[in-house]
Amino acid sequence: MTFQKENMRNIFDKIQGNYGIVSPSFLRSEIPLTSNGLQKIDFSILAPSSSDRLSEKKLDRNDDFLITEIGIFLMKEDSTAKYIQKRVPYVDPVIFADNSTTFYGKHLYAIYQGRLRLLINNTLKIDGISCWEFLKEPEKQQSAGAFYAINASGAEATTSVLAAASKKLVSDNNSSNPRDGFYPCTPQYLIHGDDTLELYSTVINNGALTFVHTASNQVNFVVFEARGFLCQQPKAVRVRK
Repeated sequence: MTFQKENMRNIFDKIQGNYGIVSPSFLRSEIPLTSNGLQKIDFSILAPSSSDRLSEKKLDRNDDFLITEIGIFLMKEDSTAKYIQKRVPYVDPVIFADNSTTFYGKHLYAIYQGRLRLLINNTLKIDGISCWEFLKEPEKQQSAGAFYAINASGAEATTSVLAAASKKLVSDNNSSNPRDGFYPCTPQYLIHGDDTLELYSTVINNGALTFVHTASNQVNFVVFEARGFLCQQPKAVRVRK
């Protein structure tokens, strides 16, 4: 079943009559980057298992999920402080800082040069949307710049007051719109927990890229997240369309 682009209220009204419970929710797959020769990233959003990371969320085989938005993000995790990492829709130069000559953060932009494909029960639903659509650079400085004032003689002079203000105006907290990085999925697809799903993105790799962080306690991840409605307790036999 698919829905054309509609108001979320209208979509909710259409599907709620078919289920006992319909609620806003998400699905998330987190894939560690363990090879610099990466050319394809397979995401799994069905069938929860004991091997899933605590921050992942998969669809149970008895439930359905209506996808309204999708996004691809980057994340870096420190093994000494798991599950407190941020996922960001761009290559943050602070989070993904270069590590000597063995890891270059800018190489992660290759993730966004690829294409995303989705097949449901062997039927192609999303045919190679550019991952560049998910890239959202924040509209702010990444580090504090110099602030200047004009002194009595007309010359530029850095002032302590403005310098202090700069620390408040320019920060590295990556405060951005929570919708950044998400792309509307239209039409919206209703997937079943017992569907056969193939979801992956390609990677344009010239053979000289560094995706694997070389610090022993650092791991880079690519994250796929879908937002939408979790549909539970179907009131009738599910019919695939």
